[in-house]
Amino acid sequence: MVVTLVSVVRFRDEIWAVLAHRRSTDALMSNQGLDCRFQIGGNAMSNGNGTFDYTLEEQATLLAQFTKSGTLINERKRPFDTVSRSLQAIIADDSVIQITPKVIADAGDGKVLHVTGDYDSAALALDAGEYNDRYGFSENAKQIAKVPMIVQPVDRKVRISPPLGRYVKTSEMFGLYPKMTDPMTLFTLGAKFPKEQLDGPIFVVWKDHAGQFWCAILGGFGSRRRVNVRRVSPDGKWDGLCRVLLCE
Repeated sequence: MVVTLVSVVRFRDEIWAVLAHRRSTDALMSNQGLDCRFQIGGNAMSNGNGTFDYTLEEQATLLAQFTKSGTLINERKRPFDTVSRSLQAIIADDSVIQITPKVIADAGDGKVLHVTGDYDSAALALDAGEYNDRYGFSENAKQIAKVPMIVQPVDRKVRISPPLGRYVKTSEMFGLYPKMTDPMTLFTLGAKFPKEQLDGPIFVVWKDHAGQFWCAILGGFGSRRRVNVRRVSPDGKWDGLCRVLLCE
């Protein structure tokens, strides 16, 4: 079913009509001393016949949420699975819907750099970096070719975040750093701005089609520059000194 803006507006108007009718019914029953709203801590309670009675504030909140949700669906700004799960929970009368708020790490005043490069392969981008030490899948062209990633020209402004400041699990990275960039951008950064990694490790993580986490890390030891590409566990922890490469 395709949701159009017209249908969203119509749905909003229908909801408003229902809520307006409920308000008039509540007023009538209250005047007769038969107010049927039962509330504990401000939450609407069942009135015993399978329906619920809401306060005016709750009605307004629901109307605003329906309208906003319809607009976001119409504009294709929410993934199908997220919308469907929420609606199915309501339809199935599942009273427990766990919502995990997004907590986004502050990128702070990390340095902004304009990174450009056009390498035909990850191997060429790594060669351009002229690293002193290469580990894992970055060791040679044959190994890096096994790593799932998109290879394309890079032309973007990026920000190197401040250090994490604490141990962070790999599985937390996408939620904390939604603007985290891709491995080709990281390799291009290493080739164009080789000294940046000597100030502290810089890394990115990503997933392949099977859900396996991968990571690429630029680091240093004294004046030696190092690069490492490897698989990583979702429970693997990143040191608080590590920094993340973000899209600006």
